[in-house]
Amino acid sequence: MDSGAGCRGIPAPDTWPLRLEMAALSEPAGRMLEGGKLLVTYARIVGVLLILLGLAGFAGLLETVVATNLYHASVGLFFAYLGFLQRDPWVVRRVVGGMGLMLLLVKAVTTVTPLLWGGRLLLGPIEMTCFVVGVLSIVVARLARDGEDAEGV
Repeated sequence: MDSGAGCRGIPAPDTWPLRLEMAALSEPAGRMLEGGKLLVTYARIVGVLLILLGLAGFAGLLETVVATNLYHASVGLFFAYLGFLQRDPWVVRRVVGGMGLMLLLVKAVTTVTPLLWGGRLLLGPIEMTCFVVGVLSIVVARLARDGEDAEGV
C-alpha cells in the first residue's frame, strides 16, 4: 500500500488541506476567469445602453409608450446591477442567459401578437433592439465559459 494513500481510496489526512484549497478555488464565488470578465463587461454595456434607451423614451427623443420605456429602463437596471454590483460570475452568467431568453420570448410574443387581431407585425427599432440583446445575451452566456461548466459539457 502507498504511504500517501488512506484505505479504500480516501486520501491521507496530510493531503486534505491542499484538496480543500483547490476546491475553494474552483467555487463560483472564487473564480473570475476570462469568461466572467466578458460577461461582466457585456452586462455593464447592455445595462447602460438600455437605461439610456429608456431615458431617451421618457424624454421624448423616441416615439415610444411609457410602458416600453419603463420596460427597457428596468431591464437595463437589472443588467447594470449584474455588471456593476454582482461579484459572482456564475450568477452573472446564468442570469444574463436567462434574461436573454426572457427578452427573446417577451419580444417574440409582443411582436407577433398583433397578427391575432388582424394587425401588422411589429418590427420597429425597439423590437429589433430587444431581439439583438436577447440573442447576444444567450450567445455571450454560452460562450463565456467558466472552468467547472466547460469541463462538464
